[in-house]
Amino acid sequence: MKKFNLNSARKIFALWIFLFACICGAAAQSSIKVHKQILTPQQVFVGFSSCKLQCNFYSAADFFSIASQEKIENNVLKLDLTGPQFKGLEEKCTILNAVLKQDKFEGSEYSLEIDFIPWQAGSLVFPPFDLISLIRDEQDSDSTKCIIALKPVKISSILEKYNETTLKPPVSPIEIPGTSYAVWTFIVALILLLVIICAVLAKLPKITRKIAQMKSRVAFKKNEKNTTKKLNSILKKKITDADFGEQWQKIMRNYLNSRFGFDFSTVPSSRIAKVISNVTGDMLDEKEESVVMSICAMFVRTDYIRFAQGSIDSKLLPSNEHKAEFAKGERKEIIKRSIALIHYLDNPASMEEEL
Repeated sequence: MKKFNLNSARKIFALWIFLFACICGAAAQSSIKVHKQILTPQQVFVGFSSCKLQCNFYSAADFFSIASQEKIENNVLKLDLTGPQFKGLEEKCTILNAVLKQDKFEGSEYSLEIDFIPWQAGSLVFPPFDLISLIRDEQDSDSTKCIIALKPVKISSILEKYNETTLKPPVSPIEIPGTSYAVWTFIVALILLLVIICAVLAKLPKITRKIAQMKSRVAFKKNEKNTTKKLNSILKKKITDADFGEQWQKIMRNYLNSRFGFDFSTVPSSRIAKVISNVTGDMLDEKEESVVMSICAMFVRTDYIRFAQGSIDSKLLPSNEHKAEFAKGERKEIIKRSIALIHYLDNPASMEEEL
């Protein structure tokens, strides 16, 4: 019987321990084989903001079962990019988003999609990373790892494509023919418009006064026309002298109301001239005052005809001066003179002979 060798036993035991560790390490870490990798678009240039890298692979593992349900929406699992898996790529690219999709019909087929913006031309190499670490919220050093390795991605340069070595200087905006003339025409028109507006604003008080005067003239003309029509109408009526005098005063008082903007319906005939002077602020000239006094004289005359009939004064001699009735043709003369007087008040520039 052979003698037992202790050193040989120790070597055999160490070999078994090493083999067991290798088997356990292989079981704790597995590699995922990508069977299809697609880059969209096929030719990617530096600075493209819509680059997508899609990798399809098969795996018996249920990645969705170990993920938080808050990350899953419509069978799409959003991956965590805050870990160190993609550190070191900041200068070459910016990873915007990464998701994992599972085929609805083929449950063992997955699709990894990464959206990124490339910043450097050449070969972009994504380092191998653990897919489990992008899915789980908390990492466990003893947990199983699924390493996935992506193929390098070629990033092109626009300068290389068009055989340019330097950037071209900026080109000035293209000018449409005739644009400069239109612009200058607009500027000149705008300046003229501003000048006109300033001139109008400077003369605005004067323009306002002119407009007010025009409105007054139109109103005076209308008042004169209506009064003239009414005066001529009472001349055709067969009425007594007292009624004639009453209607004449009513028409003339209405005229004075509109002409001076004051109610003369209750003003005594002897005070009409004084009230007109107060209303106008004593601004009437000598001719206008003469016209007003003539109108007041006719008010006094028609008052006498209206109220002196049968009185002692109407019986004084000579009878033709004190009789309370109009002389022959006096009605017509009063109407004619009244029309001439109101025409002069509304048109001061008219000839004095109209009076």
